[in-house]
Amino acid sequence: MADETPDISFKKQLPICIRYFNTTSYGIQEKFFRFIDVVDVSGENIARTILQELDRLNLDISYCRSQAYDGVSNLSGKFKGFQVCIAKVQLLAIYSHCANHRLNLAISKACSVANIRNAIGVISSVSNFFRESAGRIHKLETEVQDKLYLLKKGKHALKKMCRTRWVEKHDAVLTFLDTLPSPSVVLGTISESFESRVRNVFSFLHAIQSSEFSFSVVVLAEVLGLTLPLARKLQPEYMDVLEAMYLVEATLESLREQHYKSTDTFKKIFKESEKLAMEMGTQINKPRITNLQKNRSNFNSQTVEEYYRTAVNLPFMDLIIN
Repeated sequence: MADETPDISFKKQLPICIRYFNTTSYGIQEKFFRFIDVVDVSGENIARTILQELDRLNLDISYCRSQAYDGVSNLSGKFKGFQVCIAKVQLLAIYSHCANHRLNLAISKACSVANIRNAIGVISSVSNFFRESAGRIHKLETEVQDKLYLLKKGKHALKKMCRTRWVEKHDAVLTFLDTLPSPSVVLGTISESFESRVRNVFSFLHAIQSSEFSFSVVVLAEVLGLTLPLARKLQPEYMDVLEAMYLVEATLESLREQHYKSTDTFKKIFKESEKLAMEMGTQINKPRITNLQKNRSNFNSQTVEEYYRTAVNLPFMDLIIN
């Protein structure tokens, strides 16, 4: 198992890990060997580097039965990818795309629903805004002191939104929802002070208090709450393909059941979003509908509840399941 990534000094590092079956303990084990500096990240060079390292470690490539990487082209490419170069040396080394990475890609694709994508962007921007200043973090932590269970040792009330690891993105979304309406209150306080000139404080405040955000963040938390256990359980070293398939099917079954009972589950989601909006001093309203709208959901509906069900909830659930 390998994957290249830049370190803090912007040098490309290639960590090498071996997953094997221990005939003494009769269990699966993973062992990290070392980081290798790489400049040329082409599939051929990475393969050559890995094979040289295996020789140095006195590990025979003929015993290799599997390769596990993410889906980036220089690793998974069918013609010049790393996995093809290894397969030329050992045909039995079958390439597997990391299951958790595929889950990340699937959820990222599902988040292409306009309101969901915008909500994630707002959470990321607001979290970064607070994390850039110790003073702002202090104000926020003072505001959420009645929710101190969020403030674990060495961690802030708001987590940074990771671009690639959806386990961390899950946590960031759920934590942000748990802290609301505190960020809104603190932003309101900041907007009345001289610090309002530092960045787009008013824009952040308006975005958090919007109807679309209040509803979308609740939908996100509800659905991601079902996928988070799967994302975490796919990562341990003892995981095997049969257990992974079982967990995926169990998660799909939960999502399908929620989709099938969407009328009942949606009422609960909508009530929670209305409560959240009320706590921030706003209410859930239906956005203005136009004939040529392209940058946001544009569904005709009789009620506010019907609009958010057809424009946000059902499309998001459909994409997640698909």
